[in-house]
Amino acid sequence: LLTREEYDNTVRDLLGDDTRPARAFPAEPRVLGFENNPAAHQVNALLVAAYLDAAEAIAARAMVEHRDVLFGDCRSQTFDRLRCAEVFLQRILPRAFRRPPTPEELDSFRTFLMTTAEKEGPDTAVEWTLQVILQSPQFLYRFESGVPLTETENVLTPYEIASRLSYFLWSSMPDDALLAAAARGELSTPEGLAQHARRMLADPKARDSVHNFFRQWLTLDRIPTLEKDTAAFPEFTPEVAAAWREGIDLFIDELWSGDATLRSLLTSRSMYVDQTTAPLYGMSMSGDGFMRVDMTPGTRSGLITQPGLLAELAGPLSSSPVKRGVFVREKLLCETLAPPPAGVAVTPPDPDPGLTTRERFAEHEANPACAGCHAKIDPIGFGFEQYDALGRFRVTENGKPIDATGVVNGAKDPVLKAPFDGAIELGERLAASRQVSDCVATHWFRYALGRVEAPADKESLDAIRARFAESGGDFRELFVAIASSPVFRTRPAPKEAP
Repeated sequence: LLTREEYDNTVRDLLGDDTRPARAFPAEPRVLGFENNPAAHQVNALLVAAYLDAAEAIAARAMVEHRDVLFGDCRSQTFDRLRCAEVFLQRILPRAFRRPPTPEELDSFRTFLMTTAEKEGPDTAVEWTLQVILQSPQFLYRFESGVPLTETENVLTPYEIASRLSYFLWSSMPDDALLAAAARGELSTPEGLAQHARRMLADPKARDSVHNFFRQWLTLDRIPTLEKDTAAFPEFTPEVAAAWREGIDLFIDELWSGDATLRSLLTSRSMYVDQTTAPLYGMSMSGDGFMRVDMTPGTRSGLITQPGLLAELAGPLSSSPVKRGVFVREKLLCETLAPPPAGVAVTPPDPDPGLTTRERFAEHEANPACAGCHAKIDPIGFGFEQYDALGRFRVTENGKPIDATGVVNGAKDPVLKAPFDGAIELGERLAASRQVSDCVATHWFRYALGRVEAPADKESLDAIRARFAESGGDFRELFVAIASSPVFRTRPAPKEAP
């Protein structure tokens, strides 16, 4: 089932409608951070009603604003039913379905269109037919049945592969070139998929999927709704939160348009501020919009020191070693942390004007019920203590010097085992870590396929991870490796009912 992001992008590319109607749809359930898992994202009554409302509005706009898309050269307001009806169906159905319609489908839609035209008039007939198309399973779902390859595996058809590739790299429908490649059988080999993946990655639409991934992976939707204690932080406003969110988007844009590597992600000194956020970080600027600045050496470096992310990984009143430590463990090391034992309080220690956050959280180490898990979390989170709840750099807290030393206890990668001092040094270690490289590749694999990896994926996933590492952490090479892997062209065969 198309996600909200995919629905909006598909409507944009199909009809030219950029109103993003799916923002009103119910949110998708997330599985390991991602919204496109078909086992979790399923239709419900609220979504059906939303589809109806959206289809009616989109079709009405199309008849007024996008007649050229619907009819091509057949744009007469009088509407020649025999010619223009066929033009409309031949133009829209193959693109809406992401494959040629079957003769039965074409006949069914043609009959509905012509019958409605006789009763309601030609324009109403086209509008209603477009509503039906936008609510059809062929539009709302990406079908991946495939054909039998082995007893346990099906290979996807060329048009199914085209859709899988397009929704991975563009978060949207295939373009005409990709559909034509599917028709010619060019997507059935690793070489063909790699060639078209590279073409698509050079298209501006690839930015949509990159942002879609980072939005979900980093839970960036939380940032505009963050709440901070305004008595302690009178500088905080909803405009600041919105600027944090946009600043991270601009950071990701710069990454994607330049050296799109894992090292750049984790060590780039770029930061974007506007008039609302610049004063928070000791800067001044005039004029509207955002300004790119280089982070001050010794204070920031890379994604993990972006102010908006640090503010997200904090509490309303103070920093949060737990949130920041969990982020590194789960998002960058792909480690699953057990939930707190039943009956153990999970409320952070109360602020104490006489203690630093690190001193307050020493309680976790002293409490046997907490020590086991927090030994994996807090020593990483303490490395971020130079950043307060607004992501501002600091060297003291409550009049005491900040201790930002930390350690990744139980690290599998030797490069992560030595103690570190501060988030900048941690970021350098993470950027050099094969465990981090493999973890990021795994997250992209899950995003691309809309599911969690299975034992049968091991060979393909190992090869994808190796290619990413060998490329120096080049994200474009990672995407090509995923798209050209055997697992990208197949799916498990359906199990027979007992």
